[in-house]
Amino acid sequence: VLNLSSVQIELHHQAVYAALDAPVGKVISWSRGGRSGTVVVINSGYDSSGNLCKEYRQTIYYNGRTTTEVAVSCLSSGGYWISP
Repeated sequence: VLNLSSVQIELHHQAVYAALDAPVGKVISWSRGGRSGTVVVINSGYDSSGNLCKEYRQTIYYNGRTTTEVAVSCLSSGGYWISP
């Protein structure tokens, strides 16, 4: 359990969207109240419908621990990033 505050969650979400709009490999960082994190796109391509998709790694650091997750989001025809 990460136990992030609402502000930390919002900062993380902002970092995810910033990373999705950045070039592959650009690390986006955030930090607040003893918690910090990074988000970096590690791969991009297209789904079967031709939508741009990006695979990204999100890492959160807290109390000397690290948690990492890999996720994928695709750009919808409406211009929104969604998780398939």
